Amino acid sequence: MLPDARSRLFMTSSTLSSTESSVSIQSGDTLTLESGGAVVGGTVAAGGKLIISANGNAENIVIASGAVGSVLSGGVIEDAQLTDGGKLYVYKGGISSDSLGALVISSGGLSVSASTTSGTTIYVYKGAIASDTTIQGVSGIVRVSSGGQALDTTVKSGAYLWVSSGGSVSGVNVIESGGYVGISAGATASDVTINGGSGRISGTGEDYTLTNSAYLWISSGGLLTSATFDTGAYAMMSNGATINEATVLNSAVLHVSAGATTSNVTVSAGGQQQVAGTTVSATIASGGLDILTSGATGSGDVITDGGLEIVSAGASVTGETVSSGGELVIVAGAQAADITNAGGIIISAGAILQSAGQFVSAIALDSDLSSLTVASGTTLDVFSGMSLSGVQNAGNVIVESGADITNAVLASGAELDVSGTASGTTVQSGAIEAVGTGGRSVNATVQTGGIEIVTGQVSGLTPQSGASLNISAGGVAESDTLASGAIEVIWSGGSASNETLES
Repeated sequence: MLPDARSRLFMTSSTLSSTESSVSIQSGDTLTLESGGAVVGGTVAAGGKLIISANGNAENIVIASGAVGSVLSGGVIEDAQLTDGGKLYVYKGGISSDSLGALVISSGGLSVSASTTSGTTIYVYKGAIASDTTIQGVSGIVRVSSGGQALDTTVKSGAYLWVSSGGSVSGVNVIESGGYVGISAGATASDVTINGGSGRISGTGEDYTLTNSAYLWISSGGLLTSATFDTGAYAMMSNGATINEATVLNSAVLHVSAGATTSNVTVSAGGQQQVAGTTVSATIASGGLDILTSGATGSGDVITDGGLEIVSAGASVTGETVSSGGELVIVAGAQAADITNAGGIIISAGAILQSAGQFVSAIALDSDLSSLTVASGTTLDVFSGMSLSGVQNAGNVIVESGADITNAVLASGAELDVSGTASGTTVQSGAIEAVGTGGRSVNATVQTGGIEIVTGQVSGLTPQSGASLNISAGGVAESDTLASGAIEVIWSGGSASNETLES
């Protein structure tokens, strides 16, 4: 193709130190812009070269497929358009502004307001900076190498931002579904917003916001600090991944795989944290749901008004705080320790409560709760309408008026305080069943060294040799069978009738 008649044609190797417009550089030709040299408009054909040296300037240049532009120290190029296969190299001290297409930025080079096109790549090498870049077009790519920096980058649908180990990006905005930002191990990213797109962190990320069903994968070794997952976003953490400080809300989900760890996560307003790994110091606020599955551990979580935490079989929690209006569900096979509760504890059959905790209230998951273990140092308060059976108690169980407990086994050091109804209790050595005013115990077995204290009513008791039955003022005992060597003490105001003492 012949050059436009209005264009100045440069042949072989030429230099320019003045201003020209509408230049044409053909295959095999090279034009070097020296100090004071400038071109406004023009083309570089396949095989042609444009070199912009110190104090040279080029504007509105089309660099065709197979052509090359080079910006050296002190040189500036503006509004370059690179067709498929055309390349622009920006070296140390060189500046490219508003380029469109493939770009290579070397150490010390600067690109401002560049954009990719479909299938083109901008390379940001060590010591180079790309600022205010738009990545667009199908498979438009920006690659940031070790030591390179990308600032204020916009990623559109079908485009990719890749950051290699040692590279860094700040101010990334994935504005369309299909846009992607990947942070390799050893790379860093900060101030990243993904709106409907996706991303991966294998390195370090800070200040991430995911919205509009965006997806983020934090792979092994990845660290994310300060994140917000909103409006249907989904974040997946692999074994060895870590999140410090995050907010999950509005149908967003944070999935914590086995071996992954989160700390200081707030879940609220329809958000959900699914934990198979470890969560520390989470806050489950109104509308938030925290689910710990088998193998998961939680510690120091706070469940506030309207929040819900479910501890599934095989999972365990320690040091949880349930505020007024919050709810903690401990499912069969789960373990809970050191719980502070002013809200609701829902305990399923087979759940284990361990260590020193104080339960101010408890609600049965169903009306026939069985096989519950209450460990030493734990207090379980059973309120009216709740029914327990088969409880293994080494702590302190309080059965309030209107509640009942059946076939409880009290280990040494345990105490069962009954203001409701107890039947079939086994009181082992060193344990105490105390039947208070209004309470009733039926058919209890008090083994050697066990103690029964009565200010309510008991009947059908079987104290064994060395067991003690103490009937205080207001207490009533009837139809009990005491083995030889058992001790029955009736204090003033107490009464006993139809008692049998075996010989």
